[in-house]
Amino acid sequence: MAKLIDLAAQLRLELGLTDEQISNLFERLSPVLIVDAIRADPEDLSRTDRIIGGLAQVSAAAQVPEAMVYNPIGSNILVIIEKIRIVCTGAINLQYRFFRGATVPGGFAQTIAGPLDTRDPTVMNSTSQKGQMFIATNAASSGGFSFELLPTQANVPLPDDNDPKIVLAPGTGLVIGPTAVATVTLYVSVRWRERSFIGIFD
Repeated sequence: MAKLIDLAAQLRLELGLTDEQISNLFERLSPVLIVDAIRADPEDLSRTDRIIGGLAQVSAAAQVPEAMVYNPIGSNILVIIEKIRIVCTGAINLQYRFFRGATVPGGFAQTIAGPLDTRDPTVMNSTSQKGQMFIATNAASSGGFSFELLPTQANVPLPDDNDPKIVLAPGTGLVIGPTAVATVTLYVSVRWRERSFIGIFD
């Protein structure tokens, strides 16, 4: 209110306006605050990072090609998988499996993952994020709890799994691979979010 009184006095002094003219002017003024430009991104407020990892895994004869997104022990984050895209060069049955362990199984090699937000100066490489992506080609599957079966056609992308609602706590991973040995190339890309948490069921 004091600011308006100061403004009225200034208008009288500088422009010679009457009280009635000043009152009419104030009625016409409509202050507008544009908040979109300063509104915080909800993901920034929740300390969320968006990550993408991609790979091509070639299987040797009578081998099992697998991809894994793994949340390491001690990461203090949740890995929340948002999207999975798969293409396979052969007609086989793929499956999703949960893995639990302090380290990834033998035979898995870490591959590239990195931020989707280019404001993040982190270079996309195999160790830039806490969530990790791995590939493997072994004589047998890495095991784990199977909960999804995905029949494929040769070189036909599976429909994108856009909302899998898969949450990986530290020490757990999502494995994608065939139900049996196969000689195929498996293309997998995964998008996930990483956010800090207090407990497993935060």
